[in-house]
Amino acid sequence: MNLRALSFGAVLGFLVAVIPSCGTPACGPTNCDGCCDAANKCVPVSASSSDTSCGQKGTTCSNCAATGAACSKTLFVCETHAGTGGGTGGGTTGGGTGTGGGTTGGGTGTGGGTTGGGTGGGTTGGGTGGGTTGGGATGCNIALQNCTGANESCFLTNASGSTQCFAGACNLVTQNCPNGGKCSYAGLADGGVERACGAAGVKTEGQACGASQMDDCATGLICLADSKCHKFCNTDVQCGANAACASYIDIGGSPEKPLFCVPVTACDPLAQNCAAGEGCYLSGTGPLCNTAGTVAAGAVCGQTQGNCVKGSVCLLTSATAGACHQFCNRDAGMPNCGAGQCGGLLNPVDGGVMPWGACQ
Repeated sequence: MNLRALSFGAVLGFLVAVIPSCGTPACGPTNCDGCCDAANKCVPVSASSSDTSCGQKGTTCSNCAATGAACSKTLFVCETHAGTGGGTGGGTTGGGTGTGGGTTGGGTGTGGGTTGGGTGGGTTGGGTGGGTTGGGATGCNIALQNCTGANESCFLTNASGSTQCFAGACNLVTQNCPNGGKCSYAGLADGGVERACGAAGVKTEGQACGASQMDDCATGLICLADSKCHKFCNTDVQCGANAACASYIDIGGSPEKPLFCVPVTACDPLAQNCAAGEGCYLSGTGPLCNTAGTVAAGAVCGQTQGNCVKGSVCLLTSATAGACHQFCNRDAGMPNCGAGQCGGLLNPVDGGVMPWGACQ
């Protein structure tokens, strides 16, 4: 099994919205990526997919649970699910929004997407065949993990930031294997690779490890090419202080590219005081140094802070995409926006206003 860690040069899952520079206005579509609660306070999109606070883009929060409905993790509206459907064969009447296999079934297991489980079939929605036909809908959000199919997770599929839902036997981040088992990648007899439950090792994050079909790292960790244990993640906050969910693993034999935590250095977005070749970017745990991106101000940055050039921030334009804007000093110091306006930044984690601004 070929596990090769590649630098993604990015801080994922942390898109921010801009607000006007003249104070904090009432919650609305211009300053809230999630929904507005009864106190007119923004519930960030990272939390607004809950059944009691459902909505996005400044709409009023809906309490789906009060009517027996559930909040759609993709549309952020209340939906009444018709059941889990699908069964083992999928079929044309199964599926719905639950565990079924879409319109044509899911092979012999939980399936994936509208065309079944790809050429590999099996219980993981595609086995070694998988690819784009075994993974369900495209364009999911890694931080929100808003895939709707049973046992599906949202993964990066390339270095450009494309994402897709893939079904699997277990979840790398929540580690939902029974009896204390470990979810990681295991090689198949035909040379493919799939997520599987196996015995957990004892090596902790950062410790030396030995790669094997199921390595000797503890639950939630994987042994990479540097012979050290690294933690799987979907968001920066899962990595702790001075670390970010900022690199992906190229899993040979699988289209999935899971993310893992890497150590990073705290910094100042205005001073851009990181080492040569690095930029200071925002993350769920504060500003952190990471490899500088190449996307210029005004261009699309996807879900990725680190795609933007040094000195820029990725601002939210939709639930899954953003555009790069230059950092600016809201106190009229440097850097400034020239004739443009320096707007405040809304923190999607707690709804507060950040001390740094961005040119509008």
